[in-house]
Amino acid sequence: MCTIPEETGQAARLNAYILGPPSCARALGTEMEKHGFTPIIVEEIVELPSPSEPDAITRMKQALTEALQISQPSRSNAADQPDYLHPGISRWGERSELPIIAQELGLLTVCPPAVALALFANKLNLLSEAERLGIPNLVLSFDPLHGVREVERFLIHSRLSFPIVFRSVHSAGYFGKYIVRDYDDFEKKLGLWIEQLNRNTGEDLVFAESHLDGARQLSLPFARSRAGELIFFPPIDCSLQARSRKIVEICPAHHVAGGLDPEVEFKIKKWAQLLLEHSRFTGLGSLEFLIDGSRAYLTDGKARLASSYHLWERVSGNSAVHWQLAMLKNASIESVVSEKKADPWPTGVAVHLLAEDSLLQLPQSGFVAEISDRRNWSFPGSEAELWLNIAKNTELSSPQHGKLGSLYVVGQDLLQTLSIARGIMNTDIWIAGALQTNERFVSELLEHPWVRAGIFHTGFVDQEFTPRLRPEWVNLFASLCASHPDVARAVLPGTRWIVGDQWAKPDPAAIQWIGEPRQFRKSLGFPGVSGQILLPDGQQVSVCAYPIAPIALRRWQVRIGPWVLNTKLIPPSTPGVSRVPKLLALVPGRIHSLLYRPGSVVGAHDTSLIIESLGYLVPHASPKDFRVLHWKVETDQIVCSGQELAEIEFTEL
Repeated sequence: MCTIPEETGQAARLNAYILGPPSCARALGTEMEKHGFTPIIVEEIVELPSPSEPDAITRMKQALTEALQISQPSRSNAADQPDYLHPGISRWGERSELPIIAQELGLLTVCPPAVALALFANKLNLLSEAERLGIPNLVLSFDPLHGVREVERFLIHSRLSFPIVFRSVHSAGYFGKYIVRDYDDFEKKLGLWIEQLNRNTGEDLVFAESHLDGARQLSLPFARSRAGELIFFPPIDCSLQARSRKIVEICPAHHVAGGLDPEVEFKIKKWAQLLLEHSRFTGLGSLEFLIDGSRAYLTDGKARLASSYHLWERVSGNSAVHWQLAMLKNASIESVVSEKKADPWPTGVAVHLLAEDSLLQLPQSGFVAEISDRRNWSFPGSEAELWLNIAKNTELSSPQHGKLGSLYVVGQDLLQTLSIARGIMNTDIWIAGALQTNERFVSELLEHPWVRAGIFHTGFVDQEFTPRLRPEWVNLFASLCASHPDVARAVLPGTRWIVGDQWAKPDPAAIQWIGEPRQFRKSLGFPGVSGQILLPDGQQVSVCAYPIAPIALRRWQVRIGPWVLNTKLIPPSTPGVSRVPKLLALVPGRIHSLLYRPGSVVGAHDTSLIIESLGYLVPHASPKDFRVLHWKVETDQIVCSGQELAEIEFTEL
């Protein structure tokens, strides 16, 4: 049996190769270093394949081999012991092949046994085992469905009514769940989701579940020893989600209105113990439940650290890494509990930052031009830390970059932590450039009286929350763009400006700069400007007008404080020439498919083309019938937001 080096100075110092997003990997590396390891962030030295890519296993082994070759000089005096591989929160942590690859390379993986990994990786098998053990779930059929045709046959034969939840059989992250609310969803959107799932996971196996309106979603983290001892960490309420993506998580779940019913808590912990004993699970993981009054249903499980594991760490005062290493050493739960740990906090909140237009529910990739430096805050009775996975002067383009990072806030009660999280997002977090982010959307969500009172459910954000569309000072967005001398010279009589969906009148003289603005030119000479200004109410905020399209399109992504709006200059019209309708790109990305040939008539609300952005397939449609005169793009072409895609004319079918 190999031993784990202690932090008390023994000669052996092993390498710990850590996977996953940089911010999380670095945090795990810090903890591994406390236990005598030399942490190596794998994705900082080699590029790892996605688990769903062709030949992913072979390529992963090659990548890890390269990482070992690069880092071998840092290994010292530990030739008789294997180095460690920590999967972090990477999707690779859910693959049962990972510990086998690691073993072939002489590495010991910090993970549960392969048999438990295999069970948890197949969601349908996990829920099937739960069914046999008498654990309630929402599965409508344990026969997997392959593609849209099998889904359609299933719906016809079962005669089920909408809404129905469809989920990927295997782990698919943000892409793994879709709610079909009506027949229009089924006819126009389900097939697109299944294709999107296939592109991101390499398969299209799904299964159906009942949909619960008004339920809460809970995550129950745990640690289980080889001797079968089990400990639960504070449960997390993750009901605040949009399109099944968790955006705000609260720990412990007892602090949400109504708390966690003791009888329900007893039941889910009893079911968890039953399932974990049956699967012979050893290590750390989590189970997810939907809570509907006094009823609870198992919906998912992870045999790795969940992405927000740091939330229960701070609230409980525990270290996830310490528990993982203790379970590998076959330590008893009692011995670990008795050890000294960090001071716990009464409550905590995790806010996930995403690259998206939250109002339109569209991904928004792009270039990151500016990022604020601050990562830690300390207040009376509260602390906060920001984990960011992006860097200045980088381009966001791959699916994993849709999540930019997380803000963790701990404090004395829920109202305090929500207020501090909102204040930090409004004033201290700054991410500007060609992308759009969700800080303002989440800030308004945290201000909502129902959220502050803890009265919400999994459908609250999608069905009941309506954020503001724009600030009162819309003209400032156009004024900021027009303040660049080159833009000012390009403005001719009759020129108009559009900010979001509103006409605007720029007045550069109205901008009250604090210090000198920074005027810059992006590649190809596109003009931009950034700095700090005073708003009409006297508030000091950062601003950035970043050019996001060729100069002929005259389009900027403008951020003023927490507000981000697309701003465009419209040149004066030529006398006697009427403006023609245009089909424009809603998002930056790659043309996935053109669904009609030139000359074809596209019906109102029918999809005419699809753009792939951050792994999402975004359909484009028009509220009116139109004829495609000429496509200005082709399949696989990269386009920017607002780019003209086709010459069209409105018509009657």
